[in-house]
Amino acid sequence: KEVPEAVTRVRGLDVSTHARNFFDCVRSRGKTVTNENVMRHSHIACHAAAIAWILDRKLKFDPAHEKFVGDDEANLLCARPERNPFTETGV
Repeated sequence: KEVPEAVTRVRGLDVSTHARNFFDCVRSRGKTVTNENVMRHSHIACHAAAIAWILDRKLKFDPAHEKFVGDDEANLLCARPERNPFTETGV
């Protein structure tokens, strides 16, 4: 899908403190300020919206199974093929 010539840039919040908190917690093994489960589901919603935009159609997403209902093409875009050594069995 082609990106429109004129794209309005949306300015959001500065995420540097959020990223810093995340990296600090990776080092310390502490808890992040943001609940990881809430952030995970927020990211899933964003990815689902992006897939609908790429395919240029409405999609129905089942959050319980984390899959699109009746749309194999959309479900293929949910994950990339695993590559060694970055596989569940290769790690």
